[in-house]
Amino acid sequence: MRLLPSRRDALYLLLVFVILLTQLPFPLTDDTGHWQSMAYDLIHYGRWPYVGTWDQTFPGAILPHFAAITLFGPSDFGFRLFDLVIQMLAVWMLFRFWRIWMDERMAWLTVLMYAFFYVRSAPFVGGMRDVY
Repeated sequence: MRLLPSRRDALYLLLVFVILLTQLPFPLTDDTGHWQSMAYDLIHYGRWPYVGTWDQTFPGAILPHFAAITLFGPSDFGFRLFDLVIQMLAVWMLFRFWRIWMDERMAWLTVLMYAFFYVRSAPFVGGMRDVY
């Protein structure tokens, strides 16, 4: 079984990429902005997360933000770009997983439905800890 996409798969991935690309201009929401600021404070000032903040979530919520700031900078666009990369990897893994039980067209249709749902739910689902 091949790990790299075929030419047809690459076209489907390009279509999914264009769909998910519409997520980039959205600003961070209240929760994601809060976690982004905690990750920023940890990276730049050495402040421990959740100390001096009012947040009741588990500590793992800032880990994607920590990685996004490290890779793409502290902007909203940087986090959305990180989210785009994660979603593209997830789409490829989901296609490979669904391909075990479905034919290729149905697996791609399912992936496209996932991409449309993800973008349609933006910005409230995009970047939330439940997605990762």
